[in-house]
Order: sequence, then C-alpha cells, then structure tokens
Amino acid sequence: SGINEKIKTFRDFLNEKAFNFTEKEFFKSLISNIFKGKYDVVKFDDSIPKKDGDPDCYVRIGKYIFLFELKDNLMPSKAIEGQSYDELTKDYKKKLVRNEKGKAEGIGQLLKTIESLNQKCYDFDLFEKKGLKRKNMVVFPIIVYTDRNYSLPGLQNFLRQKFNTRKNKNHNFSKLEETIMIDLETFFDLIHSKLSHNFKDYCTNYNKKIKDSDKDFLRNKSMENFHKRFDSFEQYMTKNFNFSKQITPFEQMCSLFNIELPKE
Repeated sequence: SGINEKIKTFRDFLNEKAFNFTEKEFFKSLISNIFKGKYDVVKFDDSIPKKDGDPDCYVRIGKYIFLFELKDNLMPSKAIEGQSYDELTKDYKKKLVRNEKGKAEGIGQLLKTIESLNQKCYDFDLFEKKGLKRKNMVVFPIIVYTDRNYSLPGLQNFLRQKFNTRKNKNHNFSKLEETIMIDLETFFDLIHSKLSHNFKDYCTNYNKKIKDSDKDFLRNKSMENFHKRFDSFEQYMTKNFNFSKQITPFEQMCSLFNIELPKE
C-alpha cells in the first residue's frame, strides 16, 4: 500500500526510478569512481525536494569546476517517429531548458547554478578561503542523459545556442566553457578503458575540436566538415583514444556495484 500511495502513475514510477536508482545509486557511483583524487571536491545533491539552483553534482579539481545535471528522461515516440523539427525542439525545450510549468530544466538549471556560484561559493567548498580566486576558475556545464535519442546530431548545438543567449556574459570566472552533453554510459566506458583520470583534458580538447570544426566548415563547406561539427563527446573519444566497450553493460553494472559474477 505504501508503494501505491507513492507511485500512482507511470510518470511517478519514472520519477522514482530517476532519483532513487539512476541518480542516487548509478550516477553517484560512476562519478565517485572517476573523481577520487585526494584533493578532489565532490558533492551530490541528495536533498528532497532538490534545492532550486543546486546541480545534481558539483566537482572541483583545483581551479576547474564541473557542474553536472542528470536528465533521466525518455524521448516521446511522437518526437522520434514524427521526424518533425517542431516536435523535437518542443521536447528539447521542455526537458532541457524550461518545462511547461516554467521550471528551469537542464541548461536552465545549470544557468541558475552558475549565476549563484558567480556570486558566492557553496558552503561545502569555500575555495576562496583556500587561496583560489574566482577570476581564475574555469567552469564546465555538463548535461548527462540516459536516452540515446538525445545524442541526435544538432541537439548539443541547439542547447549551446540557448545557453549562450541566456548566460551572464559579465561573469567573474576566467572561462565559462561550452555546454557538453554526455551519455551516462560513457562514464562506464571511461572507467573501464582506464581513461577517467584525464576527464578535464577530454572536455577541454573536445570543446576545442568542435570550435575548430566550425571554423573549418566556414572555410570549406564540405559535407565532411559539416558532420564533424556535430560529433558527440563519445564519438570524439572513440576517434581519438582506445575507447571501446570492452565489457557488456550488465558486466559494467556488476563491476560498479562489486557484484561477483559466477565463472563459466
């Protein structure tokens, strides 16, 4: 009866799964496995309800701050099968910018976080008291998604445009990096390909690669240059590093939660 009171609709079920499993266990375990340096600051937002303006996860490595917003959403079949630009952008805006009730989502939530951080540090990481100046900090806004349909070419560019038109251009940071969209499964692959220790460099170089691809396309409007502008973070990793799925997703999950599989 307790479950029935809490989960009355399929949407309730998805929301419960998103917080209690995907975010609270799955995402948390992955990020904790990647950022485990002695001086890394890692903080997850476990509060219910979530405080407005707080990211799902905050990570700081020296002067580099990573703000993660997890979106455990399914793209509606109407948007997938209809092949309509209007339907797709309607879903993007609702899930990743601002929902139908006017609540900030995705990049909207990240923008709130950045604006708050632009004014003051979080209590759990008073980096200014540690000798770090805000004017030297570099911030990476990152959206983590679970539905592969959100890796469609052009979506990241669409969100970057929305983000850049809304951001405070007079921020106090050294640099506010471009928004990066990363598939949750990519964090598995980073760990098991033993590549997770250079996450900051991958993000920096990926953004540079996309920027250079834009310039290449302006100089030479070839189809090849056009497609390079829309490479996902995972495509970049696959092309440039030994980044392959060495074990199945089920084996990855068992490894992450220290579940021992029976030997054949």
